[in-house]
Amino acid sequence: MRALHIAATGMAAQQMKVEVVSNNLANMSTTGYNPRRAEFADLHYQQFTRPGTITSADGTLVPTGVQLGLGVRPVSVTVMLAQGPLSQTGGDLDVAIEGRGYLEVTLPGGLAAYTRDGALKRSADGLIVTSEGHAVAPGITLPTDARAVSINTTGEVWEFTTRQVPTYIDLGGDDEEQGIRRVVNPDGNTVPVTIGDREARANQNPSVDRHVYFDVDDHFVYQGNQPDAHVTVSYYDSGSAVLSLEYDSASSAYRNGGSVALANTHTWRQYTFHVSDAYFGNRQTGGADFRLSIDTDTHFYLDTVVVHRQPGPPGPSLPGIPDGRTGVDEGATLSWTPTSGATCYHVYFGAANPPPFQATLTGLDFTPGTMDLLRTWYWRVDPVNDYDVTTGPVWHFVTRAKEDLDRDGDIDQSDFGFFQVCLSGQTIPPSDPACDWADLDDDGDVDVFDLYTFLSRQAGPGLPLGAISEQTGPIVNAGPDQQIILPAPALLAGTVADDGVPDPPGFVSVTWTLQSGPGAVAFADEHAVDTMAWFDRPGTYILRLTGSDSLVTAHDEMMVEVAPPPLPPGRAVNPSPSHESTGVQTSTGLAWGTGEGAASHNVYFGFVYPPDYRGNQAGTTFNPGPLLPGTTYYWRIDEVNEARATAGNVWTFTTGSP
Repeated sequence: MRALHIAATGMAAQQMKVEVVSNNLANMSTTGYNPRRAEFADLHYQQFTRPGTITSADGTLVPTGVQLGLGVRPVSVTVMLAQGPLSQTGGDLDVAIEGRGYLEVTLPGGLAAYTRDGALKRSADGLIVTSEGHAVAPGITLPTDARAVSINTTGEVWEFTTRQVPTYIDLGGDDEEQGIRRVVNPDGNTVPVTIGDREARANQNPSVDRHVYFDVDDHFVYQGNQPDAHVTVSYYDSGSAVLSLEYDSASSAYRNGGSVALANTHTWRQYTFHVSDAYFGNRQTGGADFRLSIDTDTHFYLDTVVVHRQPGPPGPSLPGIPDGRTGVDEGATLSWTPTSGATCYHVYFGAANPPPFQATLTGLDFTPGTMDLLRTWYWRVDPVNDYDVTTGPVWHFVTRAKEDLDRDGDIDQSDFGFFQVCLSGQTIPPSDPACDWADLDDDGDVDVFDLYTFLSRQAGPGLPLGAISEQTGPIVNAGPDQQIILPAPALLAGTVADDGVPDPPGFVSVTWTLQSGPGAVAFADEHAVDTMAWFDRPGTYILRLTGSDSLVTAHDEMMVEVAPPPLPPGRAVNPSPSHESTGVQTSTGLAWGTGEGAASHNVYFGFVYPPDYRGNQAGTTFNPGPLLPGTTYYWRIDEVNEARATAGNVWTFTTGSP
């Protein structure tokens, strides 16, 4: 019977193993799935004869004894964290992590969790989420007009609002191509290199290979009908040569598209060539559309090349109602001047800033309906063409006060004249539209009580005569222009002061908004004059601070220059003692060469591996004190700057014998 029980434990263990394998097979197509492995251990042993037991009168001892195992038991199902195979899906939001790492997501309760499931989706609100709906940190929201999304190898998310996706190629390591391929020609051979802490490509033989050729995919519809284009190149600035662009134009297959002189700064830089008649008809050698060339027999290094199209149409020049106008009729129609190249217009309108979307129109006017009196209204018109949408400025106006009976934008003696026409007795029903407006107390007629209301607005506790036309709005100062370096935020410190009208003053509201810039801005509190603003990419941003006292609004703008984050430093070089040197004196100190861009150095040293941290310092020498003879020492220098620390190589040396 014991044998059957032992065999049963084995059968149960094998059943679990088969179930784990079946689960792995069932999840072969599950994105980010890590296979499981069942692990087992033996059960307790029953001992019949102990080792060393005397078995005869002459003292013979049993050497091993008799022990019987009682079977097997499962102890764990282990997740195997090895890198799985990667597959190309073609999805804009499908990503995979190569090597170590996880995607951080936010659970409904606000807790952080981690996953390797890279089948990301876009929620109804534009948020990037996992297949289960969990938001991917740090909470990236795509705009409603984003027509394409690209996630690069460093995890940066780029959205494009144009109807054509920019084409690019990343020459680091294996070419990462999207709409551009590198064309190999006899005078355009390249080799992969690592320079300036980046993987890139260099011309193979400087005396022969002085060009790098590229072909733009016809899928992107550049050939023949894309006359205006930009080519942005990331290049390593080394030497004193000239890097130039030659492109297949409407008039020539090798037209000069401009050049940039190298300044030998030994840094990665970007330069954008602007061409106005790109044909891209594959008429260069090997079917290429353009090539980048160097003018001397020297190596040159390229990382990324991006081809993108011209900007969209400019914003409307003038609104029909001038910006900031007061006393506007509540039934006014909004109009704007036409924009060259625009096929339609997105119209935004409302009492909040920024205003909500209302309609897409092909005409040049919009009727919002009857608006509330004495209220600030905001509106914006975005021109649209077949390639792009241009965000226009936000305009505003204030509708008239009810006492402005003649609707001329102020309260004066002319308005009082309406009462003289309408008020022929103590109580009369309105018979004229103007008299309907004169019913200030909204009781269905025009009488002495309406006259009292009007006079109290002239000289009593309400608005004085002409207050609406004289109202200037709050005094707004957005603060000085700023310059910041990503990822640091801008510290906004504006001021908004009320001008005392109405009396007593009402609540003054403030709002920060983005007027223009290459990316998005997130405010810590857009309704506080003192707040912080974060930017998602480098460039020049214009921020507007708007103040409203319930009658009139005023605004002021400030500029923020956002610089890209600094590049990490290069590795430390030229160790002394040299790597793997022997016979080193016991009184020797350490020295090294500074890595490019380093501001300080983290020193690691010891006779065990990995070496211990010894501190951060500005100098490039370190005294470890007396060393032991005949001992191998390990040391490492991590170069540090404001971007981060770059881990150095571990060097070794051995001291001489005593």
